[in-house]
Amino acid sequence: FSVFRPIRSIPIRAACSYVQANVHRPKGNVQQRCFSSTSPEEAFQNAVKAVKVEGLDNATKLRVYALYKQATEGKCTKPKPGMMDFKGKAMWDAWMKLVDMPQAEAMAQYVSLVNGLSGAAASTETSPRSDAALDESLVGLEVQDSGVATIFLESLTCPPEWFGALGAAVSAADADARTRVILIRPGKANKHLTYGLDLMKAAPALMNLPMDGPRKGLHSLILGWQDAFNALERSTKPVIVAASGWCIGAGVEMAVAADIRICSADAKFSLKEAALGIVADLGGLQRLPPIVGEGNARYMAMTACDIDAQKAMTMGLVSDVFADRDTLLAEAEKMATKMAAMDADCMRGVKHVMEYNKRHSVDDGLQYVAAWNASFLDLQSVGARIASMQSKVKK
Repeated sequence: FSVFRPIRSIPIRAACSYVQANVHRPKGNVQQRCFSSTSPEEAFQNAVKAVKVEGLDNATKLRVYALYKQATEGKCTKPKPGMMDFKGKAMWDAWMKLVDMPQAEAMAQYVSLVNGLSGAAASTETSPRSDAALDESLVGLEVQDSGVATIFLESLTCPPEWFGALGAAVSAADADARTRVILIRPGKANKHLTYGLDLMKAAPALMNLPMDGPRKGLHSLILGWQDAFNALERSTKPVIVAASGWCIGAGVEMAVAADIRICSADAKFSLKEAALGIVADLGGLQRLPPIVGEGNARYMAMTACDIDAQKAMTMGLVSDVFADRDTLLAEAEKMATKMAAMDADCMRGVKHVMEYNKRHSVDDGLQYVAAWNASFLDLQSVGARIASMQSKVKK
């Protein structure tokens, strides 16, 4: 967003210069070689050469930068920049968020991210469209000229490859210049949002993971799945989840990573992991308590109970309940379109400041938003909107 537009010149390329100077550039299509390499190191080096930051939103630029720094240098040891150094602080915060990520995992996620960005760049720009890089049997994407990017959860369950498809859809929506708001909804023919992790399809992958040391394979797999939901939080666009029917396990953990949740009267929410002997590990235990309260979060996580729509609204899990699926989707589209018509920089700023508030004290948050508006508030735009509102009142 506007405050981070100077980040176009952040030292991603400078940081990559050593690798580019010391690694032989492969012949042929760099992007294809980047993702088909058998060596993780070679795949990473090729991704460094293939990455193009021009035209990316600032959150994605920061993610590229942070993953590169974590992969090549490990834990951030640099001092925290001053509060008024917005660009430096954004870069430092992005790197610090990866403090516990192993360098090998950062390298793998860097390659995965560049892969997703390459797919998004190769897609067509017709409106609306479904991104060709996506597996539409799992997740579909349509971006409209109204500014609403709609993600359809076509698969009723979440097999292992579903998480990558969702992450790719979010990256593609973020990269599309038209996108102002992201709306996640049930598949076009589905009555339910999602039944959660597809245990039958996930079992072979889990059983074949290496058992060496602290089960690094399982750890990396979980981190990769988490990143699909983290992408919703990282996105600079507001994210709405519209849930009808069942929203189980991973569905709840996805929903709480969004900004706004609404549902139909037949919706039911459940964290079923405890009933299966699994500690919910995709963000539910971290993101649910601030939304519904510590007691309600423990109640859901420890009892694996079903929460109906009205109780979900009473708890604060959803902001509104609509009579049925069709009404829900119509109202969700209306809400997303209204938000998309608002000032894009303002909407991104609201989300950024609220994300900042999660990890800082109230005093820090107040000082931060004061500095933000003092530096970047578009007074001309505000004045024009006030004049427009007054004009409507007089009529």
